[in-house]
Parts: sequence; C-alpha cells; structure tokens
Amino acid sequence: MRVLRSAITDSRYTENCHIYPYFRINNLNTRVTLFEGTATLETLVGRMECDRSQQRLLRDRLPIRRLRYYRPGRLSVSQRVYAKGLFNRAILQSGSAYCHWSYAENVTQKTSRVAEILGCPTSSSEKIVECLRSRPARKIAESAIEFMRWLNNPFSPFGPTVEPVGVEPRFLPDIPEKLIAYDVPVLMSVTQDEGYCLTADIISKNAMDDLNTNWNEYLPHLLDYNYTISNEFLKSEIAKDIKKFYFGDKPLSIVTITKMVSDRMFGYSVSKAAQNIASTNTAPVYFHQFGYGGKYSYFVDPTYHSRGSYVSHGDETMYVLKINGITPHDNEEDTKMIKTMVNIWASFIKTGVPDIGNSTTWLPVSKNSADPFKYIEITQDQTFEFKEESNYGNYEFWSSLPLTEFNEIRISNDINHTEL
Repeated sequence: MRVLRSAITDSRYTENCHIYPYFRINNLNTRVTLFEGTATLETLVGRMECDRSQQRLLRDRLPIRRLRYYRPGRLSVSQRVYAKGLFNRAILQSGSAYCHWSYAENVTQKTSRVAEILGCPTSSSEKIVECLRSRPARKIAESAIEFMRWLNNPFSPFGPTVEPVGVEPRFLPDIPEKLIAYDVPVLMSVTQDEGYCLTADIISKNAMDDLNTNWNEYLPHLLDYNYTISNEFLKSEIAKDIKKFYFGDKPLSIVTITKMVSDRMFGYSVSKAAQNIASTNTAPVYFHQFGYGGKYSYFVDPTYHSRGSYVSHGDETMYVLKINGITPHDNEEDTKMIKTMVNIWASFIKTGVPDIGNSTTWLPVSKNSADPFKYIEITQDQTFEFKEESNYGNYEFWSSLPLTEFNEIRISNDINHTEL
C-alpha cells in the first residue's frame, strides 16, 4: 500500500522523523498480547510523531500538515483522524473507518486457517506466531485468497482490530463509531459508481447468470457479510431482502448491482462518518460526490462502456496525483478537470475550505446529524450542484438489516471514549 509523503520533505525538519513511503497493515490477530491488534498502524503513528523536539520544529515551521493516502491507505487516514496532533487537515476519498470492510471479523479463526495453509501448528497462539514469522511474507499475503470465495470477494478479508485493555500502545481502543475524531477540517468524497470496481468482474467474466442462479450463496461474499453472520438461514434471508429492495420483480442489471454494491461498501457508511465527525467537532466537514468520467479509469473498460458511463472507485485521484500509465492531461476536458480538482485540494489544504468559485456555495455537512446530508456533486458537465439527502446511500434500508459488524464487537466498559 502506497503512502504519499505528507507535506514534510525538508531534511532540516525530518532528520529524526521516520515517515516512510510504504507500509503494510498488520491484519493477523491471535488475541494474545504478543501479537495483538493493529501493530503497523501504531508503528506508523509513532514514526509520524518523531521525537518531541523534532515535532515542535515541524509544528512551528511548517504551518500546513495534511494527511492523505492513495487507495487502500484512505482507511488508514480515516483511522488516524482519531490520533491527536499529527496533522491539521484530512482528505478522505472513497472510504472511511466506518466502512464494514475496515474492520476484520473472526480474526482468530482466520489466523488459525492461515496457519494451517502454511503448515503451521495451531495448538496455541504462541506457536502460530512463531511459525508465521518464519514464513515468507508473500506466502502469507497469498493465503488471503482462501477467504475470497467468489470473484475475489470479499476484497478485504483482513483488517485492523480493536486492542483490548492491557495492550499498549492502543491505536484503536474502541470501534471508530464510539471514538471522537481529532478536531480538524475534513474533506471527504465518494465517486458516483464506487461499486463498479467489484461489478466490473461480473461483466468481464460473464458471471451475471452465475450470480443470479446462486444469489443466496454468492451475495454474502460480494457484499462482505459472510463472516459477520454465522447463521446460514439468516444469510439467505438477508440476501432475499436485498434482492427484493434493489430489484423487486425486475431482472438483474449491472447498473442496479453497481448501485447496490456502492451503497453497501461505500455510500451510506462514508456519509454517516461525515455526519458523525461533523456533529462532534467544531471544524467543518466538506463532502462531494465525484460524477465526472474522463478518458481514463481504473476499472471502466472502454470496450464495454462509453466515456462517462461509470465513475468508479479511485477515478478522481488521477486529476490530482500523477498515476503511472494514466495521462489525463492529454485531452482538453480532462485537463480542465485537473485544474478544478487541484484547486479544490490546494484551497482546502491552505485554508481548510475547498474553493469551487462563485457559481455554487459549498456548505459543510450539518452539525445536527438529524438534518439532511449536504454535499456537492461534481457532474459530467464539470458543474457543481449542491444537494441535500436524508437517506444517502439508502442508509435506512442497510441500517435495518442485522449487519451490525461494529456493534457486535464486545469491548470492555472501562474504555474512556475521548480523543486519542
């Protein structure tokens, strides 16, 4: 997972500050203190903190410290919003710590299964850890495919976990929904068709009929609740409810499947994170939905779709950051979008308020979570439309299902839910 350096490049201020451009999340967890929780996230925070004197130099001489990560690292940014004092702006694209895939379920059982795959003993946590440390990292990573049962889904079978009392330092002392984010301006976004990053495989592998025939079996993997719900009958009932809500009596279509996946995997949870952060902090939270589809895309194949048909996961990134093999500056329309997105980022980094000119007022997310969800939509015509929704990402439907991944986690009552 690639990490972009965050506004700290001068060697005078970084001599003792080890902020590396790459990291790996420690996803395995055996529930013993010698191998517990989100070790690599804690390590990265430690590297960002540096020593105290060096940190004061950074704070005094570099007025802007923003934190933004590309692709899977956005989860790390969202979780680090709860780490006090490390930055004064946060930009989160296409994900948050509220997303169900940001937290690992059944980690003890999964880790034991990884040990079995790699020929390690499973009689004790200590033996698992000792053996896994002797196995090549690539082999451990490759074992994840064991948990991705249909078209490489779920895409995130492992993830960070809450550290119990007694483990120090505790990067996540509780689930993100119960923590108060550090009070800094936040810019959050999703793309119009986030879920196409998963549904593209359904098209390319001609798997629509397969999904339709085996809906109750495959949907828990596609929507990542197979490891959340242990009751097989309940899994099937949830699958039926989801199909009825999104399709009714209509046949499956890639458009509606993409909407379903977008809502479940990104939409309602990211918007809810924005509302919760806004309601507890004084600093503003700004949100936009990116609806511009350019010449290039990570997942949208021009063989199947015309320009602008889908705006998939990560497609907004290329207009701000240079991505190998993608050259949006080679055409006039995409070049115009580059200027727009760079201006939004640069103004937010500098002032804490994103600038979109005088055509539309970009209001922050309301601090009253009961109010409609406020956001700006960036359209295919490169205009800005202010919108309000009370049920963004079909939140009411998804919250009515027994898919309470976070709420099912039992945490000690003596945790103090304050800023970290």
